[in-house]
Amino acid sequence: MQAPAKDPTVPVVASAADLEEADGVLFGFPTRYGAPAAQMKAFFDSTGSLWKEQRLTGKPAGFFVNTGT
Repeated sequence: MQAPAKDPTVPVVASAADLEEADGVLFGFPTRYGAPAAQMKAFFDSTGSLWKEQRLTGKPAGFFVNTGT
């Protein structure tokens, strides 16, 4: 199996500061043993100051997850 090439028109969120500039966000990630990967948890933890200062208020956001055994 080969993954298709990444679409260059899709923006990549590389840091919590990038969320502030987005119109909205949609996160998708697999879970392991019912929890997100450590990298995703660390990213979400890094957004604490944005939530504390309510800089993301009014922005639509969504999550979808996938798990399997």
